[in-house]
Amino acid sequence: MNAQDIRRMVALAPDRYLDEARDWRPRRPYWLRVTAMAACLCLVAGLGTALALTLWTAGSETSGSSGDGLLFDSSGSDNEPIGVADVNTFMNYAGPLLPLTLETANDSITAERALTYDFSGSWTTEGIAVTDSYTLTNTSGEDQTVTLLYPFVGTLDEVNAPTLTLDGETVDATLSFGGRAGGYTGVWDEDGLDDSSYNLDEPDCWTDYQSLLSDGSYQADALYGDWSVEGTVVVYWFTDTEVLSGESDAATLALSAQIDSDATTVYSYGINGRGWDPETGDFSASYFVQEGDESRLRCLIVVGEDFTDYTLQGYEDGGCTPGTEMEITATVTRQETTWAELLDTLTEDYWTADETAHQRFLRGVCECLLRYGGLSGSTADRYEDGRLEELFLDTLVCDRVFYAAVTVTVPAGESVTLTARLTQAPSYDYDCGDSGGGLRGFDLLTSVGSNLTFTDLTAALVNAEDVELVMDGYGFDPVNADGFTQAVLDPDCDRYFLGVRSLSDEEEN
Repeated sequence: MNAQDIRRMVALAPDRYLDEARDWRPRRPYWLRVTAMAACLCLVAGLGTALALTLWTAGSETSGSSGDGLLFDSSGSDNEPIGVADVNTFMNYAGPLLPLTLETANDSITAERALTYDFSGSWTTEGIAVTDSYTLTNTSGEDQTVTLLYPFVGTLDEVNAPTLTLDGETVDATLSFGGRAGGYTGVWDEDGLDDSSYNLDEPDCWTDYQSLLSDGSYQADALYGDWSVEGTVVVYWFTDTEVLSGESDAATLALSAQIDSDATTVYSYGINGRGWDPETGDFSASYFVQEGDESRLRCLIVVGEDFTDYTLQGYEDGGCTPGTEMEITATVTRQETTWAELLDTLTEDYWTADETAHQRFLRGVCECLLRYGGLSGSTADRYEDGRLEELFLDTLVCDRVFYAAVTVTVPAGESVTLTARLTQAPSYDYDCGDSGGGLRGFDLLTSVGSNLTFTDLTAALVNAEDVELVMDGYGFDPVNADGFTQAVLDPDCDRYFLGVRSLSDEEEN
């Protein structure tokens, strides 16, 4: 679990889950994840600014107007280079600005790309306003109809799609999205990082997106991938839970049954605790009984051989310890349904959104189940206990690439201009590891994942009077009296990096 996980998960967690956390007894990997995160944050803080700055780098072998991949310190009178490398590491990496591509490659279409970065407003927190403009020229003697794909990094809970215009007229785009951009990693213990897959491994530098997008398979899967979940399930719904006698702030109802792990898989939603002994087949699932919580959905989902008998028992707390029994009852309703219908119901309960956002969320959940969850054939350890809420949350908040599609016709020998306007969020460190004090990073990928031929690439800064160019891989000219600075870039350079600080923030500090 990285810092971005914690920020997003706390922000998204429904109040009912935070309430339950007071009495929840976490499984081993969870506290190890939290402990590992705390240790990492302390380590970064201890390294200090001098060491942390060695991590900031410029990009590819050719970067900026110098053509040598050097960073430039705009505060120096001679614009001296201050470092060479190819990776930047931030505790919170926002992802790069990505280049336009075509759904199907077309050698008759060339592109000129012009970028403008606007530093007005609250750019240190919200990001910079970017105008990303492409002049597409048809070099052939015949009209060419092409589907343009504008890719951008986002999450299902915060899509932030760009506004697209074609020759100045706003156009509606169709959105598609790919799977999670990251993977999974292990847990730190006394021997280092183990080989488990309990933790999220989110992209933390531009090379992760280079690996993700370079061969075109991610884009193809986003546009054409079938992520539908097939099959039937048996669902046990828990409703009308009531404490008949006894009092406890953590009253818990537990279901116990016998299952054969070779023939049965059990998933859960709205269930706090689970236990299973593979040798004896003893299975248990429990949830807290909270006043005012009767309307929430709770269920066990059985795939494979159904259990034929079960018992219900109330306890004073989530430990379900013998000797702490209470009299608690509930209505248990057995239903046979499909995965598709069930997931539609559960995702709607988990996250309130409009129908379009809900369908995206549902599709993302199916993808996660099929590739990393219990339907993958190789379940990530993170989801081994079958609690669907964790998989749902990861689906919502983890980074992925979206594609905004627009179909256009470029007349023979003529040009059209597609412009994308969006906000690029900054990459940054948290306070305990803030490299250079308030440094914000912005990545640009020039051709990664694109099948277009770029003949020209330029960038400009506007409203940059309050901006210190700490790490300028572009080689921008010094800011003039109008707050405008520009650079001519190399389209063959994979990546450009800009590290900046706010001068007003420094004055306040």
